[in-house]
Amino acid sequence: MDALPPIRLLDALALMDKHDTRGVPVPFSVIFCTYSRTRKTGGIIVAMPSVIRARNAKNLRLDQRREYVPSERKEIPVPGLRSDIIRLYDPATGHIRSCYLRFIVEINQRQLTY
Repeated sequence: MDALPPIRLLDALALMDKHDTRGVPVPFSVIFCTYSRTRKTGGIIVAMPSVIRARNAKNLRLDQRREYVPSERKEIPVPGLRSDIIRLYDPATGHIRSCYLRFIVEINQRQLTY
């Protein structure tokens, strides 16, 4: 079995925002590493098999999405990192999880290159 070619970051971002002909977001798989700058903890590898970007979830029908429960923290600790963080929505569980772009390892079984 041949390995899939790596994917560039800009192509990966376009893949994350992809919609089908009906305007429904196309799910993708992602593997990333966790990290918390404030607590200096992390290093756990997280695999999410079928997610969409959280900003695209608002276009789903109400019966396809779940209610979002906001976290206690209202702001990102370092505002300059806002563009480096993406939020992933898992339609199966209804959870939203944040991750840093630079800690993404694979998207759709393709290694991410920068």
